Amino acid sequence: MDGAKVFGHSSILVENIDGTSEFYTYMGTGDTMSALKGEDSLGYMGHEFLTKEETEEFLKTGDIDVKMPGDWYNSDNYDRALKRSITAEEYDQIIATAEYYVKLYTDGNVVEDINTYLQNEPNAIYNLYSHNCDTVAGEILGVVDPYFVTCQEGVGHTTPNDSFYVRMVFLEDTWDFIGVGEMGDFELAIGTPRLTDIIHVHLMKLLKGQKNGKD
Repeated sequence: MDGAKVFGHSSILVENIDGTSEFYTYMGTGDTMSALKGEDSLGYMGHEFLTKEETEEFLKTGDIDVKMPGDWYNSDNYDRALKRSITAEEYDQIIATAEYYVKLYTDGNVVEDINTYLQNEPNAIYNLYSHNCDTVAGEILGVVDPYFVTCQEGVGHTTPNDSFYVRMVFLEDTWDFIGVGEMGDFELAIGTPRLTDIIHVHLMKLLKGQKNGKD
């Protein structure tokens, strides 16, 4: 799922067979300026269980509140998503990997020397440029669809907004595009790729297909 604004924000919604769902979103716990400088902080995997009614409302409006450390809630809005059906086994794999990230914060939150913890647990790091909401979402979904990650290799698009478009193009045969909430003029403006990016991504898809022996 793609939300936030400007650069975008990647999260995961896993729907259960009864209409309820699990929502996961990876964030940093450091201050904004430190994050922009590329400094590491302890990553936090936000997790919300949504009832059937809450899931339907979220998909209708795109609005969601996620509990943060310190018992406050971060409000966010999502505009679009890539969706595919999964098996019961794939469901378990996704949940297990997401919960692994949830536990990394819980463990790190109780240690005295956070820097040593991050050195020993590099997956617990949040870095705006190298280990962020989008890369972690890719790692989680990559356990059931490796191409969700590898399709971006060599493409050179790194922000969630950019990577969403890359995946939308490369995974069009296996993932469906859906709208979430309403996209206003501002969301359309920042979410629409430039013509040069459109040409570049489609060219890379063609070249990768040829390397893989595809038509």
